[in-house]
Amino acid sequence: MHILMCNDDGILADGLRRLASYLSQYYRITVVAPANEQSAKSHALTTEVPLKLDAYNGEDENP
Repeated sequence: MHILMCNDDGILADGLRRLASYLSQYYRITVVAPANEQSAKSHALTTEVPLKLDAYNGEDENP
């Protein structure tokens, strides 16, 4: 099974990291999250600047 995890609290959010770490023992995990905390922005639109995606391996504290 492949699980997609996402949040609005940022890639370094403690809960996201703990859950991903636990689930990765049993499943294939992909995490998609903003580099910084973005709470309460679920209705925001990005129209002027293209979205940028970066791969993050989880080994350092600077995504």
